[in-house]
Amino acid sequence: QVFMGSQASTGDVRPFGNVNSVLAETFGPGGVVSSLRKGGKGLRRHEETPLLWGWYTLKGKEGKFNPLTAKKGEYPPEPSMRKLYKDYFGGEMPDLKHIVVNTIKPKLENLAGKSTGEMYPLVGLAHGDLNAANIMIDALDAVWLIDFATSVDLPLFTDMCKFENACLFEYSTIPLTPKVFLDFATTKEESWSMLNVGDWIRVDQPIAEAFLRKLIKLDANTVATMNQGHLDRLIDEVAAERPPHKRREVVRALKARLTTSETDMEGAFKYCATISKSLLQGEYVFDSLNIKVPAPEGNGAGGAAALRFFVELTSAIRRFMSREIQSVLKEFSPSGEGIEPCDASSLQLWLPILRETFRIPGYRDIAPQHKVWAIYHCSLVAKVVLTILSKLESSPNLRDLQIMKDLTQDIQKRRNTQLEREVVAFFQRRDPFSEADSHWIYAHRDIFAQNSHHDRMIRKVHAECSVHCRQPGLFAPIYQVLGSENKDGSEPPLSLSFGSDGGNAPWKLYFPKVEEPGRSSRGPMEPEEDGEIGWVIPSAGKPSVVLKSRLLLLSNALLRKHVHNLSSSTKPMDQSFCFMDWSEGLEPSKAMTLLRLGPKAEKERKEGGHEHLQRSASGIPAESFQELIRLEAHAKDSRGTFMMACRLVLGCSALCYPSGAKLCIDSPMEDLELDEAAVVDLDDTGCYVVQDTKVSDAQRDFDPYPGNHVFLKPCLYPTGTKIVLAEEHNTWVDAEVIETASEATAWRHRLLVTGGVQKQVSWMRATQSFATQESFGAEKEGSHKVLLSLSTMTSGISSLLASSYEEEVHKMKVYYRARHSFIIDALSGNKIDVKSCALPTLAIVSGPSLASDSNGGETLRRPFGLSSESPVAQKTSQRINSMTTLGASSLRRKTSFNGDRPELSTMMSTFDRPSQDNRNGWNTLLSAVQDYEGAKATCKPNAFLVLGSPGSGKTCLICRLIMDCLDRQRDLVPVLLTVADLVKRTDQEPKLEDGDAALQMWFDKYLRLTFGEDTHRYRMVRQAMSMHRIMFLFEGLEDAGNLAPTVERLIRDLVLDRHLVVVTSRPLLAGQSSLEGLRDYMFTFNLAHLNNEQKRSIAHVRLSGNITSYDKFMKKMRQGQQGMLGGDLAGEEDTEEKAHDDVFGNPMMLSMLICYLQPSQDKAETEGADDATLTAVYRVALDVMLQRVQSKQQADRHNKDEKVRLCKRVLEKMAITMQLQKRVEIEAGEFERGLDGQLRSGWASMMVAVEAGHAMFLRTSRDGGRLELRFLVRGFQSYFAASEVSQMGGRDLPELEVLLTENWWAEMLDMLAEADPRRFVKLVEDKLETFKPRDGNSFLHLAADKGHRPMFQLLNLFTEAHQGCLHQRNAQ
Repeated sequence: QVFMGSQASTGDVRPFGNVNSVLAETFGPGGVVSSLRKGGKGLRRHEETPLLWGWYTLKGKEGKFNPLTAKKGEYPPEPSMRKLYKDYFGGEMPDLKHIVVNTIKPKLENLAGKSTGEMYPLVGLAHGDLNAANIMIDALDAVWLIDFATSVDLPLFTDMCKFENACLFEYSTIPLTPKVFLDFATTKEESWSMLNVGDWIRVDQPIAEAFLRKLIKLDANTVATMNQGHLDRLIDEVAAERPPHKRREVVRALKARLTTSETDMEGAFKYCATISKSLLQGEYVFDSLNIKVPAPEGNGAGGAAALRFFVELTSAIRRFMSREIQSVLKEFSPSGEGIEPCDASSLQLWLPILRETFRIPGYRDIAPQHKVWAIYHCSLVAKVVLTILSKLESSPNLRDLQIMKDLTQDIQKRRNTQLEREVVAFFQRRDPFSEADSHWIYAHRDIFAQNSHHDRMIRKVHAECSVHCRQPGLFAPIYQVLGSENKDGSEPPLSLSFGSDGGNAPWKLYFPKVEEPGRSSRGPMEPEEDGEIGWVIPSAGKPSVVLKSRLLLLSNALLRKHVHNLSSSTKPMDQSFCFMDWSEGLEPSKAMTLLRLGPKAEKERKEGGHEHLQRSASGIPAESFQELIRLEAHAKDSRGTFMMACRLVLGCSALCYPSGAKLCIDSPMEDLELDEAAVVDLDDTGCYVVQDTKVSDAQRDFDPYPGNHVFLKPCLYPTGTKIVLAEEHNTWVDAEVIETASEATAWRHRLLVTGGVQKQVSWMRATQSFATQESFGAEKEGSHKVLLSLSTMTSGISSLLASSYEEEVHKMKVYYRARHSFIIDALSGNKIDVKSCALPTLAIVSGPSLASDSNGGETLRRPFGLSSESPVAQKTSQRINSMTTLGASSLRRKTSFNGDRPELSTMMSTFDRPSQDNRNGWNTLLSAVQDYEGAKATCKPNAFLVLGSPGSGKTCLICRLIMDCLDRQRDLVPVLLTVADLVKRTDQEPKLEDGDAALQMWFDKYLRLTFGEDTHRYRMVRQAMSMHRIMFLFEGLEDAGNLAPTVERLIRDLVLDRHLVVVTSRPLLAGQSSLEGLRDYMFTFNLAHLNNEQKRSIAHVRLSGNITSYDKFMKKMRQGQQGMLGGDLAGEEDTEEKAHDDVFGNPMMLSMLICYLQPSQDKAETEGADDATLTAVYRVALDVMLQRVQSKQQADRHNKDEKVRLCKRVLEKMAITMQLQKRVEIEAGEFERGLDGQLRSGWASMMVAVEAGHAMFLRTSRDGGRLELRFLVRGFQSYFAASEVSQMGGRDLPELEVLLTENWWAEMLDMLAEADPRRFVKLVEDKLETFKPRDGNSFLHLAADKGHRPMFQLLNLFTEAHQGCLHQRNAQ
């Protein structure tokens, strides 16, 4: 990797986004080095050779290329190297041989002789020569190691230290001036070849010599004072001598390593000293691994750019190894017993580094400047080693060393670092009412009764409530508190009052907090942290209850738990309820307002006016108020002892919001010209006054109810917060909050914006009164103040400057474009442009529920107090109808009043029967992406689950989404999360019972492994997450295995946080996925098969327009299948079977067919079509599928062929069993019982692949707990059955007349005839021995009647007697 700096043109930009990924794959948890260590004898403690002696020979490499051992004048660069060392590292070049050989080696040998078990290292299989040349990456970014000639058992850090030294002293760049380069090479041309000067500057030897010749033609002063322009001309002249296609490479290499700036060269050498001092610290191994090297600063920092890159790599590698070794030690000794001082000592790093740096000065191909640095590095590591050895010599008991205590503590309990605390704080959610909760209410809008008068009354109570007035949410009034049941079954109401102080009440009243199933609480209700809602004063008669508030917040968990009760009809309040008593204590003016708004108020006003209403207030009947539900509360004494239970009688609920709350208005529901509004005030009538957040200060009245809006996540930044802000043209600018949003600023933030092209935000379209530049006196030039309404999608707390953020987004998109603009064909290995693939056909299976009555007709539950002719009810029905036309599921849903909702099992049962409106799925997905990118608030889901059978095009869909995002969505960042990769990089599964913190730390660890520890790339991703600027793409949910609960929990959290999430998976078994609980937040699609038009279009592109062979093959296949799908199929309809047998509607199968046909394009047009048969295509396709199943893990590839053979035999046995029983499904347990010996072991291996979803040739389903298996297409069953007959003879097949006359056997016999003609003839002739003709019909008459062509095509292989039947006449 060559660093060009300003010399790089736009075309030089390369996608460096996979560097950290490769390092993580190599050194991280579950990486190649980790996997290698498990080979051989596995991880063990070596009990013969101590770490101090026998592992690392400290001989060095003497010879004429070593400036420390070469004879005088034998190594020309030596004098200049000594001068450089003195100038930049201080002092004379040390005698490393004296330090290492004469001082350190004797100490090591002496201590090794005294060592018992304390210094014997843990060892495992290692590569032995790990450098960049031995790491390869294939087309799928999989990492491979090669060259295992030196692979033996070695201490744990040997490979890491070898690679680190290669990065620092071989791959990094230290720029030189032409004068220093010439001083190293000298003017003696005869020595240039011996020194191999081309390796010093990474060019061919002739190029280096040509450049040196140009330098020696110049006088010394000209070389010393040369400017950059002169140097560039010399480089261009040298490059001009090369062929045109190699010139650019030469120019890049020379300009990257030569500079006329002595300041840059000096900065590079000084940074080398800083790197060495930072890397070589510590005596405790994990302190030495978790290091941080400061960035280069001051003049000359630019010369250290390449050094900075490679030192970041080495730092990342050490952190990867830190986590890996920590996991290894925990696994090796969970309690800390068995750990030795050797495991805690940094000598594990310093000894292999000492060996390598001691050898580097003697290598011919290492540049002199790197040898100078290596000598300094070696001298520092030698000092560290001597310090540690002195402590070991003076310590009577090595197990008492502090490093042992630190290691034991780290193994038993990992230290909670500041970084971990930041991540936990970053991800934790503590809002009692969230945007996701509001979306659940919106999705279940039909179960909530609606009455504008009643709702407004509740809002007035909420605004006056000291407990809840600043809390948004769904609130229900507590009308009564009931005591224990009497003997007659009645529940007497208790004396109820309201206040903020319980006085001397001995008992406290608690409302049990309901936890969401499968997760920890998001946080307690505020302000009652312990669920305390009031007090109970016991008495001899009936107790008295004092409640803190007249309202109870209905949490999402509570609503889910009681959804059945909420959806049943409400009933009038008991006659014992008195509204005037309940409202006592409210301000008089407010109480009168409540009465004016209360039930029957309008009727009372018309009859007697306001005075009559006031006089008859106490006479409002109790039945005018509706009871919603009764919930139990518990009274406890001061010690927490349960004293009594009571029941809270809740009235109908209403959505209430404080000032400043932001709402997304469902435009089709309301005749409003705004879709995002902020609550400004509550007027005297109990109606909210809202203001548009985007266009103007215009205010409107708004009555919120569950079906016309959702609550938006609050966005409040404290004063002084540094943020990045979305600006016009989708650019980002830096800003500082100088005044937080408040009522005084109309709930907008006052910002000081630095830089930026425009002063208005694109998706806010700010007017002059909305976002204005204010005078700011002495503020610095280029800054301006604005007043803006911010959201979590247009701003975020800054961890990167806006310019750095945009730069990293650009780099990541370049990488994604290079990586995902194509897919690899499964058979040919060819790259296929994803845009040339057919658009996916997505059938909407389910989404947020639409209300429907028990008769299946779509309707809306009539709101409480409203007739069907009311405007609200009419608008609600209109919105339901509009949602239906926008792509609702074709499945008919039962009413949600009784809780019946479509499960994934229902979705799976319709998997082969797509929705009638297939086009809406893809459009719905693209529309959601477009709205999300534009930061548009919406009431629709942002999450999508795409289900597809193996090879149906899920990967292609993901790539298509990525490319669409890169082409159209400038501001959105796609992040692909391959589930198999998540699993592979998980060294320790998080404990979900520990709550959100453990889950988010696990996910953050994966992000760091993937994008680099503390890199700008990682910080960009994390910042984009906080601003909801990421499209999360989870590919292959079926690969989660045992980690499925964790992965699904992560998906659930992201969906509930309203991130844009797309998940692909093979069909899931009902009841086995927690994603079933997300049906109110997520659309579920089926990826339908390709239709005939799409298949032909793809064939036209892939076959370069010559599709004659394709058309002929498809025509022949249709002719061969005519009549085969008769009435013989047990329990299946023709339409289902035809859909099931649309084998080439599967993109993977179509691709295999096209690959099979491609070689025939060079032949005559008629030749290819005649040669291609369905049997031949199946044979190729199934071989590829079986190879892929057995190649999922590299460790199994040595016996892949044997496993493939066994798998084939099992499938043949299964197919013939199903064929004989005339079934297309078989129960797994039933089939397994019929296997024995070697086939049973093959079956066990195959079932692992089946359960993991890798066996794409089989489909699974659950029926009453039984696992049912069927082949992907009927043709696969016929193929394997024919293969079994070919090998075993088909003795159990029915009589010949049945074989020839029943359609069930036709395809199998055709395939047998194509694959093994002689076995086919032998089978028929064997069956002819018992054949009894009827009506003079020979076997040929029967074959002719059914159109069985192979019988006639192979007639010449039959005996002459049987051939004679051709001339036989029947009765007709």
